Amino acid sequence: MVRPTQLLHPQREPAPVRPAATVLLLRDTPQGVEVLMTRRSMTASFAPGAYVFPGGGVDALDAAAHAQASRRETQSDLQIGRASCRERVYSGV
Repeated sequence: MVRPTQLLHPQREPAPVRPAATVLLLRDTPQGVEVLMTRRSMTASFAPGAYVFPGGGVDALDAAAHAQASRRETQSDLQIGRASCRERVYSGV
C-alpha cells in the first residue's frame, strides 16, 4: 500500500468495467513468430501513439459473441479478413 504522502494524484473510484474484445494475431515465419499490433492515432485522447492489439468495445449486437466483436474490430481497424486464420476464443478475466 502506498503511503498517502507519496501519492502524486488524489485517489478516485475505479472506472466501471465495460465488455471489450481484442485479437492477438500470430504468424509463424522462418525468422520466428510475428505479432500483429496497430498504432493508436497521435490525436487519440487515451495513449496517443501507443502500439496496441486491435480491438474495442463489445456493442449490444455482439454481447453474446466476443469472437464476433473482436473479428469485427480487427476487420475494421486493419482491413484483415478471416481467410486462412485459425481461431481460438478465450473469454473470462
